[in-house]
Amino acid sequence: MSQTERLYRLKNFFDAGRCLKRQFLLEEFGTSPATLKRDIAHLRDRMNAPVVFDRERAGWRLDLQAATIGTQYELRARTHSVDLSPTRFARHASH
Repeated sequence: MSQTERLYRLKNFFDAGRCLKRQFLLEEFGTSPATLKRDIAHLRDRMNAPVVFDRERAGWRLDLQAATIGTQYELRARTHSVDLSPTRFARHASH
């Protein structure tokens, strides 16, 4: 599973209000603990998702009360297809 797919699935789990336990995520994604840690850090540090570790619930969750600083990036599903036909490229090459 690619990092993009893991990040998309992580964000979907978080958006559903889940508190995600380490063992669940390791089994779900089939990754090493180090990769899981990097993926969560990527969401938090590069995509500005307010991910926190909840000690009481022993898992990661979104902190909906956290102040957002900067832009939050969204991972969206593709909703349209891309035209890769040869005629599309021919039209652009003639300009």
